[in-house]
Amino acid sequence: RGAEVRVIFFADGVQVPLAQDPDFEEALAALSERGIVPLVCRRILETSGGPLELPGFEVVYIGADLVAAVDEGFQVVSF
Repeated sequence: RGAEVRVIFFADGVQVPLAQDPDFEEALAALSERGIVPLVCRRILETSGGPLELPGFEVVYIGADLVAAVDEGFQVVSF
């Protein structure tokens, strides 16, 4: 509906992209169709021993991205 959306996987949420969940794959495809590339926190993956490359995701240190989104007026939805 014209709203800009950013998707960031942080804290325990970084486990979501690692799961083999068909429902998640469908949601990821919908994001991709809209040109949205989800971010995954590199620091959390590093400390948990997770892979640092995830197809369909941008693995970055997300602190600055998260602060910038809040500063730009984005609402944070966490679950």
